[in-house]
Amino acid sequence: MASHLNASDFSYLLNEHEQIVTGILRSEPLFEAIKTLTHPLSNLNDQIFVGNEAKKSQQFVETNLRLFMAKTNELQSEYITKTDSYAARLKEHYREYFTHLDNLAKSLVEEIQNSTALLGSGFASAGSSAFEWPSFFSSKKKKIKSAQEEVSKRYRAFQKAYETNPYFDVEFAPCKDGENIPRTTENLVHFRTVLGQWYGNSDNLVQEEVMRLNSKTAHPSLDVKEQITTLEFSLDTLIEELNESGLYQRPLENKTLTIPQRQKYLESIMEQLESTQLNMRDFKPFHDWQSNWLGLGGLGQKVVRALVKVKPGDWVAAFESWYFNSLLAKAQSPALPEGSEQIEQFNDAWHQLKPLIFNQLTKLWQDKQSTEIKALKKKNKQAWQLIFDKSGHITAETLPLSKVLEHSFEAVTAYLPILFVTPHVALNELPEGKGYFDYVIFDEANKFSVESATAIAPMGQKLVIMGSNDSYGNETSLLQYALENGVPSAVISNRYEPPTPTSGLIKENLDFPKHRASYQVDNVEGRFHELEGTNDTEAQHIIRLLNQIKQTPQRIYPSVGIITFTVEQRDLIANYLLKLKQQNVLGSEKSSNWSETAWEYST
Repeated sequence: MASHLNASDFSYLLNEHEQIVTGILRSEPLFEAIKTLTHPLSNLNDQIFVGNEAKKSQQFVETNLRLFMAKTNELQSEYITKTDSYAARLKEHYREYFTHLDNLAKSLVEEIQNSTALLGSGFASAGSSAFEWPSFFSSKKKKIKSAQEEVSKRYRAFQKAYETNPYFDVEFAPCKDGENIPRTTENLVHFRTVLGQWYGNSDNLVQEEVMRLNSKTAHPSLDVKEQITTLEFSLDTLIEELNESGLYQRPLENKTLTIPQRQKYLESIMEQLESTQLNMRDFKPFHDWQSNWLGLGGLGQKVVRALVKVKPGDWVAAFESWYFNSLLAKAQSPALPEGSEQIEQFNDAWHQLKPLIFNQLTKLWQDKQSTEIKALKKKNKQAWQLIFDKSGHITAETLPLSKVLEHSFEAVTAYLPILFVTPHVALNELPEGKGYFDYVIFDEANKFSVESATAIAPMGQKLVIMGSNDSYGNETSLLQYALENGVPSAVISNRYEPPTPTSGLIKENLDFPKHRASYQVDNVEGRFHELEGTNDTEAQHIIRLLNQIKQTPQRIYPSVGIITFTVEQRDLIANYLLKLKQQNVLGSEKSSNWSETAWEYST
């Protein structure tokens, strides 16, 4: 309750307490009939449920539903019909545009070809730099000139037809308004190619035009602006009528611009009406609930909403527990009682309460354990025997832990509510499940992979991620991933700092009392790989330390002993040394002495 209610909202007066408790007692049985605070009928106007009988209110809602469902269906049909009609007309307009321009260009090309066939190469090169007037026959010269002028005239008419409605861009090479016959021919051929490509994409163009259709963007060649304006006005009128009817609490408001967007908004209104009509079957119990809900007031609604989310077994007991605790917290004083009588009363009350608290906790856990065991025995007797019956312990010893816990883990958590395990155990031994624990805590999350965390996380209802945001660990660690994705975080200032490398002196040495031995402790941030039995960070650090060894005054390297806790770690370091020798890297001459290394294995 504390996470859903604010103690400062309450005045803690007797009248307030009585009103809230009365509202809770009325609300709990009514809520059981609808079981949700977000019922589809919740968007109906509050006035429908205030001071009206359920039957009269139901008649009002049903009458308006029939009226507006008929109007919206009719308007939707009109939107679809006019939108489809506009698309068909625009497509036909583009087809006519294509045919007209293509015929103009095609006929002009054919005329040039015919004139070339009649007049020869002289006409074909007319107007270009390669053109020469034939000197042998003046009548042919006149014919070429006449044909050239005719082509120029028709070319100018063709260009004008295109420039009247330039639905696409095309570049024309300079051709002296059609007098340069070779360039004119190239322009016409190029134009027909671009025109064909544009028309091939005309279906997409029509769709784009329809998607941005409104009274201002309607194609001027189709003369449909008035129809589109009427269509827009019809939706605005319908919304105004629906708001004035008082059917819904929140007024509808259209902010869309295009016809398709308006149609989608209209269809959302239709879905809202259809949802209301479908859920009218619950009107009677919802009317009772909503009438009560509106009568609770703001504070009462907050309390009931919190109870619905928390889902306690006893609504009144849960509220009063929080309410009286908040009252005591508000009235508490740090000052000690002044009189000895008050101190004695407090002492007596505390000693009477203290054993009851522990007894109550013990009883709660015993009840939980008993309930879980009974449920497991009833559901899966074989799984119950493996853990809770002596006869099954022998069989359990032969099975992997994951198999033993597979069907009984929920009951086990009633006895072991807190588990401290490694990622490997969590992934491979604990069964997969949803919300076994209240919290899953990832320690050293800066060294924890997101993939492993994703597999483990479902075991808890909430997650806590802890780690050091330093340079160690993987860039894709769980901690880094959480920080990058805005997970709420807090910095812990008082934390344990790992020891820095230090050096000291051993005060006494029994074998060599006149000598003092020095030692150095290096702390490295590595992670032990349980399956492989190695710590790679630690192994590499040892190699670096070996590289720092210097020769003695006698120009020889000292013997070095390396102690590891696993055979696998020993082998890993040995492999690194072998690779250095094989690669003959700088300093590898030291490896001849390393071969004398003494290895010890300890468990």
